[in-house]
Amino acid sequence: MKRDEWSVDEPKDDFADRVMARIDEGASEETAAAPVRRARLVAGVAGGLALAAGVAFAIGWHGGGALDQGEAMVAARTQIALGTRAVAVLERGAHVTWKGDDVEQAAGDVFYRVEPGGAFRVHTAAGDVAVLGTCFRVQMETEGPVNGRDVKAGVVGAAMTAAALVSAYEGKVAVSHARDTVTLTAGESARTDGSGVRRAGTDPVNVTTSNDPLAAANENLADQVRDYKRQLEAIEAQKGTTERQLADAQKKLALADHDAQSGPPKNQFDLTQDDWKQLAANGEVRSRTPCPASDENALATPQNLAAEGLPESEIQPINAALQQSSQKIWDMLRPLCAKALGGNASIADVLGQATCQSVVFEAAKKTEDTTEEMREVAEIRAGERPMPTDMASLGVVGQVLYTMSGESKTLEQQLAQAIGPDDARAFVYGDRGCWWSSNWSTGPRKPAPGTQAVTGTGTTGR
Repeated sequence: MKRDEWSVDEPKDDFADRVMARIDEGASEETAAAPVRRARLVAGVAGGLALAAGVAFAIGWHGGGALDQGEAMVAARTQIALGTRAVAVLERGAHVTWKGDDVEQAAGDVFYRVEPGGAFRVHTAAGDVAVLGTCFRVQMETEGPVNGRDVKAGVVGAAMTAAALVSAYEGKVAVSHARDTVTLTAGESARTDGSGVRRAGTDPVNVTTSNDPLAAANENLADQVRDYKRQLEAIEAQKGTTERQLADAQKKLALADHDAQSGPPKNQFDLTQDDWKQLAANGEVRSRTPCPASDENALATPQNLAAEGLPESEIQPINAALQQSSQKIWDMLRPLCAKALGGNASIADVLGQATCQSVVFEAAKKTEDTTEEMREVAEIRAGERPMPTDMASLGVVGQVLYTMSGESKTLEQQLAQAIGPDDARAFVYGDRGCWWSSNWSTGPRKPAPGTQAVTGTGTTGR
């Protein structure tokens, strides 16, 4: 029997409550050894419970190792997995319980990321939040204790003393209370309390849940992230159209210049040093990197290989090299993204590679001459400028572009040792597989460098 076919009987809903109540009834009769007995009993009930740093209590099990049900109350920022397709980042004082895709948030500030796959709902004493796949945040305000039964049942007394600010970063969320429902899209927020649900800005009362400087800073950071994502989406849409037009034109031109014996046209990202010299004259940098490991199409398949005329036996060394290359890019980009986000590595992990790249570039524009950094990378690749001994001297954007622009050749050389140079080149520059191909250009160098901004900072996947 496979692990994911092994069904585990779940205890009744009130099982943990009855056991803990029995423990409390006998507390007054315990001897000096009672703490030891109590600890053993709790350990037996939990069935192998692991307490992570800052998490007060959690129960439940899933075949893949994630908690399918449980409870968490944290004393410091903590990231936890809710079942198999949701991740939550809990700030200090946050309190959640969950069972499958049903979550009860009793207190605190929690950032959620939910992968598509069905309904997912967060219950609060102020209202419910329903999603189908998105990133969003729920910040609770409560007066007095609110228990799980009040949250789930929507007790009026509890709702009158609680309020929540819900902010959507990606996708759509539906915020509801009683008969009121408001649907939010990326960049929008709403407040829900005993009087109903209101979009942020429709009520004269400031919807910020705290005057705490850290909370205000987090709100500013969230606004920046939304702006970066909107800019990235606009750039990607325009860049995708332009690149398709460019590719079609280049193919037609190449076919017109080659006869039948010349073979197929060269991939525009299969660059020689002479190619780099032409690009450097125009201040242009190109890169072709494997899709991130999180992409469902990141790995090669037998069908991909067959389409390029490669044997299925080469799938193992190819996929190992793809994963290593993808991890190398993320290991370079992640700390730069976390730094741009004020040292918040958890948010960098949630945003992922494409958005992090946009965040890093936008942040660097404020303090660095990113146009000059791009020119320097193009000239280094063309052999017109020596490689600096200290990579940091290239600047943040320069480091990213230098690493990404050389990755396709590095991957080709690595694969050549395992499957041969011809097959390696056919795969890396073929028409199958999942790749991120990017073009950045600043135009020819002028005698007096101006303040022209970096263009084409987007990435397209295939």
